[in-house]
Amino acid sequence: VSALYLAALALARPFKRSDDLHLACIANLLLTCCFVLGTAVQICEGTYEDLCYTLVGFHDARGASQFVVALTAAMLVLSVLV
Repeated sequence: VSALYLAALALARPFKRSDDLHLACIANLLLTCCFVLGTAVQICEGTYEDLCYTLVGFHDARGASQFVVALTAAMLVLSVLV
């Protein structure tokens, strides 16, 4: 749902100022990434470690969690710069 909203937001352009549109798109992209990577962390926390590496590319939940934190920090820095 969040990814569909991001596509609709990019097409409709409901904001007059372009920086408001960029901030809304970045925030929605961050939300979508958190949902997807939260699912990855849930997969990696279970007993399916081989499935974790096959689907996500991380060996354990700690690596997936560190990636989520790094991505969140990068997106926040990017939103401040925009």
